[in-house]
Parts: sequence; structure tokens; C-alpha cells
Amino acid sequence: MEEELESRRSNLISSLDPRKNQKNFFFFIVIAVFLVVGGGVFVNNAQKTSRQVAKIDKKDPPFTSLASKTLVYGYWTDKNSFIEATDLRSGKIYSLATLDLAVKKVIPISPGSIIFINKTDTRDYGKEISIFDFASKTSSPIVPAADGYGIDDYVVSPNKKYLATWEISVPENSQGLIGGSSRVYTIDLNNPQRKNLIHDELITTGSSMHYPLAITNTGELFMDRFEPNNQAGWGNGVSVSDFLGISKVEISSMSAGSLASQPVLSPDGNKLVFAGYDGSNGSGDISVLEKEGFKQDVLNPNTIDVFDILSKQRTKLSGIPNTNRYPSVSWDPSSNKIIYFALSKNQNQDGFYLYDPVNSSTQKLRDETEASQDFVLSTLESGKILTGVNNTSVSTVGNLGEKYSQSLNEIAIYDASSKERKPINIGKNIIQYISLLPSSYFSDALVTGNLGASSDENVNRLQLKTIVFKTELGPKRIIQQSEMRCRDLASQQCNSMLGTNFIPGQFKTSNSEYNVCMKSQFKIARTDGACMDSPLYLYGKPGAYIKINIDTQIYGSNAPHKSGYYEGFLTGDGGLKIENQSFSNISFDYTPFLRRLPRLNYGKSVKSDEVAKTLEEYGEKLGLNSVEIKDLISSVGKQSSPYVFVSFFNDETSKIILPISFDPMPDLYRNIVFYLRPLEAPLSIKEPQFEKVLQRKGLTAIEVSFIIDK
Repeated sequence: MEEELESRRSNLISSLDPRKNQKNFFFFIVIAVFLVVGGGVFVNNAQKTSRQVAKIDKKDPPFTSLASKTLVYGYWTDKNSFIEATDLRSGKIYSLATLDLAVKKVIPISPGSIIFINKTDTRDYGKEISIFDFASKTSSPIVPAADGYGIDDYVVSPNKKYLATWEISVPENSQGLIGGSSRVYTIDLNNPQRKNLIHDELITTGSSMHYPLAITNTGELFMDRFEPNNQAGWGNGVSVSDFLGISKVEISSMSAGSLASQPVLSPDGNKLVFAGYDGSNGSGDISVLEKEGFKQDVLNPNTIDVFDILSKQRTKLSGIPNTNRYPSVSWDPSSNKIIYFALSKNQNQDGFYLYDPVNSSTQKLRDETEASQDFVLSTLESGKILTGVNNTSVSTVGNLGEKYSQSLNEIAIYDASSKERKPINIGKNIIQYISLLPSSYFSDALVTGNLGASSDENVNRLQLKTIVFKTELGPKRIIQQSEMRCRDLASQQCNSMLGTNFIPGQFKTSNSEYNVCMKSQFKIARTDGACMDSPLYLYGKPGAYIKINIDTQIYGSNAPHKSGYYEGFLTGDGGLKIENQSFSNISFDYTPFLRRLPRLNYGKSVKSDEVAKTLEEYGEKLGLNSVEIKDLISSVGKQSSPYVFVSFFNDETSKIILPISFDPMPDLYRNIVFYLRPLEAPLSIKEPQFEKVLQRKGLTAIEVSFIIDK
């Protein structure tokens, strides 16, 4: 059969949730302070996802049933979000919905409809939860956000009857959550006009707020407590409320320090599962300074625990040795069993496992050496496994599915008995996994194609670079290749398990056990969490006092801080002195505040030898000085492609992604992220509009970075 696979995915994506791990690019910031032109760096990410047109001139072989399941996924183009489903038994591809770009978290609630957060703003807060009807191909709002609030997240009961939202309100000029308000509501989807207010809390430094983890089939709501600007701010204790919010109880057995991962509700709605910590290495609620400030429970996820919804009892799974680490724990959507990844001193034990809580039996699904980049999504019948290959680009975190997570280059079926792996060629790349449902679930939806035998693979990569500019008071120039700091968390977890003390971020050492552990844990960290790093360099008059507040969740800092606040005195060479200790820079991991960047529809498409000239032109119009422009051009270097798309993100977007506040406040604080994309042919695109350049005076902070999207 002759089939035309059409694709045009060219969307810029970024990731960022103040709570969820997902994600994954590295930021490098330089703040130049006090009567000088400063320099700094901040790296953001953008995503190009292209769907190429491919025409197949030969007939595909007859389709053979792969599994009795329907795979639901989403993807983006430059204008829309598309939700599709593929029936793995019949091979039919269903077009479920075409939505705007400003949407997130899509959940099917019936064979004829999906719900999603709609009309998200620059902070990624939605104005409403909407429902899309497949028959009429229309969407309509069902749950509006409260006045002055935006919906950041929601959960739905397994029977799709109840819903709970987490809504945030922040002051207009705020760059973070501090100073805002948090609310949790419950809603009966049969009567969505009525919202029950469960919690209404002010967000202050050092405080924690409730947010919904899961809502059961009876409307009972389980919540975690989230502390902004703190190390691993989630996992601060689980509470339960009835549907109306009349009875709210903290669960003593689910207290802070004993949770190493966020609890996840089972498909039948009867249990929560999570990685736990048994306290064998000390209190889990205390940061370990020699381990980069990570808490013991985060460093040592050494148990797997189940919490029974009915009895309210927490039980540790038997046969799970606490000498191993379990960085990834979830429910299998097909079997109601538990899928987990084990990391062990004995590398033969590394890999994905399936645990049956009914008979306490364990089955190894895939060895780590077999899995490569594959991540287990679900088991299927006849010993087959649904796997996904994560796109390792730092720009591909998205949230069309349940969580902010890496997008997938490919989904495949792995046969455990034959060791064969068969890609599911749905003809799209890159996609977001949403859910797995029974076959023929969407039998009344529009069928737009069938599974083909081949599809062109198009893997997109970003090259992220950061630069630090010279300053008059700090003439030292620092150049650093920006990378995600998941490696810091991974190395400290391996050090903790093996009793080693290698420098954070090392991959190759004299210890083979550590090397194997580091490789495995780094991959899992990138899959399950958005690990970023932000070295912060300070320039200014030596001895000058400064207070810096990072207004998003941070962890793994190299310097002492109090809930994201750093106080110290400038050393004059780019460093800061805190509590009689001198730090050449302040570095920390953090969860980006903004998840997706707006698409850049302005810039220039130029020949490669004209990139430097274009950067100089844009730099001058944006107010950079000659030294900064020279360093920018030098760092970008030469491009090998025939043409390059050159553009930049605005100051407002950059500051929301990594919100920082200062005391004293700079007289001028600017942030510029340049964007370059190699091209084979020129594009037709409009010129950017430049705002009036503000004069630099007094305390000045300038951040500059660039992204090369390959």
C-alpha cells in the first residue's frame, strides 16, 4: 500500500516545573554587579521537532498484531499540538484531537473525549481545564481557574469521575512563587461547576504548601507538601482529605525523610507505590553537606513501599534488598504490578524488574546492558515489553502526558524470549507518551492511517554553549561548556551506595563498580527528573554585601543557603564569601520555573559566513558592548551548514525560566539567550523588533548565552 508520511515538526520547547522532575537542560549564569558592565550566562533550551515528508514507493507487508493495546501519544508542530492513538492489534492510527500549542497534560477520560489544561500563559499556568469531544471535534471549558489564579496541575481518579486541581497566584512582578498563593480544589466531573476548596495557603520563604498527588475512585484526595526553593522540595509529608475538605489528616507513616520518590496511584486506585528510605544511613530529612547538600532520602532510595488506600497502612515490599537503590518506581498500566529499576553493587542485578504484590514475586524484565537507551513503559502479553527510547536532547522535556518527561525518539516492542526488538513505526518523531489503553478503545474516532513498515528517523539534537564575559572589576574570562548536572546527583548516589568519594560528575575512575553505577544512574536521573545546574558568578566591588534569592526549587548547592537565599560579600574576582568560606562561584541544581518556551517566529536566515555579522548587528541593537559581542562571536564559532537561522529570546521569558532576585536590587538586570539553527536552505521569516536599549548605570546585571539547535 502506498502511504505518504507527512511531517513538519519544528517547535521550540523548554521544560520547567517547580515540582516535577522531568527534565533537562543546564543553565549557566553570570551576574555582573556594581557600577560596571557585567556579564553572565543563562542557557535555555529550544526544540526543533520536524516531521519530514516521505513517500513509500513499495507496498508494505501485511500488518501483524503487536499487542492488544492502544498507544496514546502527542506531538507538536509549529502551530498545533496533535493527539493521536495507534491500535497495536489492528494497526489503525486514530486522529483524536488537534489542539492549540498552549496546552498541557492530556488525559483520555472516555472513548469519545479527552481533557487537558488549556490556555497556558508564559508561566505555564492554564486558565481552564477543557474537554475535547471526538465526534464534534470541538473543545469547551469545564473547570475554570479561580479569579487571579492559574491551573498548574491536576489529577483524575481512575474511574474518571473525580478531579483535583493545583492552582497558583503570584504577584505581577514576582519572578517566583514566593509572595504568591496556592490552592487545591476537588471537582466532581458530573457537576464541574462546583469546586470544593481544600487548601488556601500563602507562599512564604520556608513554608510548604499542599498539592495533589492522587484522587481515588471515592473522591478521597492524597496530597504531598511542597516547599519552594528547597532541596528536593517535594516529599515533605503526605496528607489525606475527604472530597469536601472537612476532614484533613497528616499521615504519620508518610512523613518527610522517608519518601525518596513521589507516590503514584495504582491503575485500580487502591494503592500508592514509591521508593522509600529506611533510615539506615541516618535521618532522611537532613541534608548531607559532604554530598553536595542532598538529603539522605534522595541519596538512598533503598526500599520500595506500598501504601494501602483503604487501611492507610504502609508496607515495605518483601524480597527487595536495601543494599540496592531504586531510582525509578511506577505501576505497570497493563498488569497492576510494579515496575522498578534496581541499581546494585553487583552489576548483574542492574535492570528493570516487575514485582507482583499479590504473591510477592519478582521478574527481571531487562538487563541494564540489554536496555541501552530503552526505558520500560509497560508489559504486554506473551512476554513482550513496550519500551521507549528517550531523546537525550536537553530541549525535549514536555508535558502532554501525565508528567513532565523526556520526549521519545522511538517506541518499540521487545520480546524477552527471542531478545528481538521491533520499532513501532508510527511515522512521527519526536512524541510524548500519554497512556496505554485497551485495543479498539477509540473505535469511533477518525482513522487516518495504518502502521507502516518503515519511517525515516529524525533525531534532533541541541548544542548548548555558555560564555562568561570580561568585566572591568573582574577581568578574568571564564568559558564553560554547559551540561546538565544530573551527573552530580548520580555520582553522589553512587558514592553513597558504594562508599566511594569520587568528585561529583566523574564518569571514568579507577573503580569499575562506580563507573557502571554512574552510567546507569545518570541515565535514570535524566529520564525521571529534570536535573539542571546553575553556576552563579558575582562581580563587583570587593567587600560589597549582596543577598541573592533563587525563586525556584534548588538542590545540590556547593554553598550554604537558607531556602534558596544566599548572603555574602563579593570577593572582587567573581566569587562570594559566605560564613567565612570563599566560593569561586555558587552552583546548584534546580527545577526550571517555566516548562516551554514560545516559538521564535522572528530572526534572520543567513549564510554561514554571515552569522558573525548578524550576531554583531543583533548584539548592538540589544545593547551589548563591543567586548561582549566579540566574545559571543568567538564562542559561537563557525557553522558547517550552508545556512543558519539566527534569533534570540526576550528578556522577560528568560527571567521567568530561572527567576533570581537581588538585595540590593541592580539598577539594570537583563537576560539575552541567542538561538541558532543550522539549515540546508534559507527560511522566509520576519525581522525582529528591538526595544529601546536601557542605559547601564549603577548596579548592573547582564546574562547572555546561546543555543545551537542541531
